Amino acid sequence: MTAAIRFSDPVEIRHPLLPEVGDALWGGKEWQHEMAVALGVNPRRVRAWVAGEEPVPEGVWRELHEMLRQQAVENARLSGQLHEMLRQQAVENARLSGLIMRQLYL
Repeated sequence: MTAAIRFSDPVEIRHPLLPEVGDALWGGKEWQHEMAVALGVNPRRVRAWVAGEEPVPEGVWRELHEMLRQQAVENARLSGQLHEMLRQQAVENARLSGLIMRQLYL
């Protein structure tokens, strides 16, 4: 965790974005538990945020934003590696195609 969550700074909204953020970061049915663990809070608090029973503190939004940012950086890195692998594979396939064509017409 990058910063302590301050529960004294609530954002007075029941935001449908919280489940979307949870799904993006952890996916599956257990995202509320995973979010609670990552934020260092009781899972009941996350359920209360989702239900609109308690406001989501601004510090929580900031922490979730940072987690999403870090995930985006990692996704971009992996996407770049996958792109390069596919490029190299295409070059190799083109090279092999050329060899096969030469063999056919010799």
